[in-house]
Amino acid sequence: MLSPLWLEVLHTIGAIASLVAAGLGAGRLARLLGQPAVVGEMLAGIAVGPTVLGHLAPVLGSWFHPGSGHVSQWLSFASQLGLLAFVFSAGAEIGAPALGARARRIFAIASCGFLVPVAAGVVLASALGGPSVPDASSWFVGVALAVSALPVITRTLEDLDLLATPFGATVVGSVVITDVVAWIGLTAIAATVTTQGPLGDLKRLASDLVLFVFFVGLLLPARWRARLAGDEAPRTAMLLRRGGAILYFTSAGLRIDLTAALEPVFTTALLLTAIGSKTIGSFLGARFAGIPARDAAGIGAAMNSRGAMEIVFATTGVELGLVNERTYASLIVLAIGTSIMSGPLLRWLAPDPSLGEATLGFDATLAAEGDST
Repeated sequence: MLSPLWLEVLHTIGAIASLVAAGLGAGRLARLLGQPAVVGEMLAGIAVGPTVLGHLAPVLGSWFHPGSGHVSQWLSFASQLGLLAFVFSAGAEIGAPALGARARRIFAIASCGFLVPVAAGVVLASALGGPSVPDASSWFVGVALAVSALPVITRTLEDLDLLATPFGATVVGSVVITDVVAWIGLTAIAATVTTQGPLGDLKRLASDLVLFVFFVGLLLPARWRARLAGDEAPRTAMLLRRGGAILYFTSAGLRIDLTAALEPVFTTALLLTAIGSKTIGSFLGARFAGIPARDAAGIGAAMNSRGAMEIVFATTGVELGLVNERTYASLIVLAIGTSIMSGPLLRWLAPDPSLGEATLGFDATLAAEGDST
């Protein structure tokens, strides 16, 4: 007869394996449907969480998401390890040298694509029940609306054969700058939160650790990035990193019952504000940099995908007490919705790479800018 502790250990291992398997299968299905894998992983978590399975089969649903106890704590700890693996890989995939290319255009797009959504998010949070003077929660909503999902965007650009073009390089560089500033902003906001005892201090320390791990990956030399997070990484490390990321994004759906937390008016307002402000901000930044209107619109469409990064921000906001369940649920919908819509929009607006570099709207002078930096 196994002791209660061993039963909890086996429960945890079984739940982790089941969640990873569900996320992996749903991610592959999403890829077959032309969507990013992270969309399937998030939807898998919603399906086995309180939103779906919790209503259809409450006993089975509680096995995946026990409300308290050791199993719940261990699942949360394992998902946090998955988060650290993901942000390290994201930083290593970017690499600091990528930030130096096409600096003028990238700075203009990233600046407008970040500041406009932040301002819109702060105004929205204040208008829908927040304080008249923006507090940490209002600023958090603004920063959360400004992030972009580099993995989703790079995969979409790669599928369209645009990743190695001046257009693709400009988009990727702009996303990198935006997300780096967003991480710094999140850490600064977390530092203003009044913690309640050791647990509050631990949660704030965890958010600082995420930023630290991201920059470790970002600043690694190229040869170390390849060995630790690239194609040269050991297969076991790659499997653990991938499995940890799947666990984290699948677990996001276990935190909340969307049927109870979603408020249609608030969610619609947040979606429209996020999509509109990101598109307008990125478009204006691209136009200031001299990029033609159609390509600027394509950049706005590409920058709109929130995906995995939005999940990370939303989850961190809940952990720190910066957002309530209503806002968290709306941010989850934003992450999924923008990831689904960005691909088709980019396919419609992006330049045709088969027509040559001149048709991308980047003339010889602008194209040469990246080569000279």
